[in-house]
Amino acid sequence: MIMWKADPGALVAQTRLYADPMQPFLDMLSPDQVNDMKDYFYLSMLRVQGLTSMETRLTSYTVPITELPYLMRALGLHISDFDIENMLNEIKYSSFASTGHYVTDIDFDTFVKLMLNHRAPYKEIALSDIQTAFEAIKKAEKPHQLDCPERGLCSEQPELALHRTSLFRLLQTIGEPIRHNELVETLAVLFGLAPESGRVENDCTMRELKVTREIEERLPSCITPKDFYTTVLAVDVCNKQPPAASDAQPREAVNANQSAAACQIDS
Repeated sequence: MIMWKADPGALVAQTRLYADPMQPFLDMLSPDQVNDMKDYFYLSMLRVQGLTSMETRLTSYTVPITELPYLMRALGLHISDFDIENMLNEIKYSSFASTGHYVTDIDFDTFVKLMLNHRAPYKEIALSDIQTAFEAIKKAEKPHQLDCPERGLCSEQPELALHRTSLFRLLQTIGEPIRHNELVETLAVLFGLAPESGRVENDCTMRELKVTREIEERLPSCITPKDFYTTVLAVDVCNKQPPAASDAQPREAVNANQSAAACQIDS
């Protein structure tokens, strides 16, 4: 006769260890990353109600799915609009088959799962990457007509350069085109002319600041790869290899690491 003895203690310990269904997902993140995600999620709650609102705050556990692009990019995930669209559809239709209704809001747990499922390895953008992109643009650029006002612009530059107007038109027409208002808003935030992207609290702010004119004044007429890297992206050109970053490390943390590494700017 063979007799077996069960040890329920091991099963109870495993049950208690993963009593929280979110624990396996949280174990894939560092405490700092979880705290950053909570901060951005709570900020999105405030953004929805208006940062300068004096009304009583209505606390909630969810944010609209329209906040997802800003949440993901705030975490340093450089995802395309195509990826964002797939992500939104994944959430929107997640319970449609069983309920017949679309999902319009997400909670923090769903946000964590979504980020872990869609994050890609972080790749630092170097000046050489910008240089390669500029070279590809120049090779693919169609020759201008004789009467074209942009013909010959920036040709006297000793190094590779794109005219400001040509670069703006390229960003709005090639690949995943960015809309004009999105381009102005993004550049305004990068240059410190607007407090945040996605929702300017004062609807007249963009017009009052004459952002378009300010942007043109801050950008040189002929933009070189180094100009784009240092002026638009606001990144120092380093002589040393930048510190490595994790998959979900925020851009602010990466910039702080670069500063701490005593990065020297090339002359």
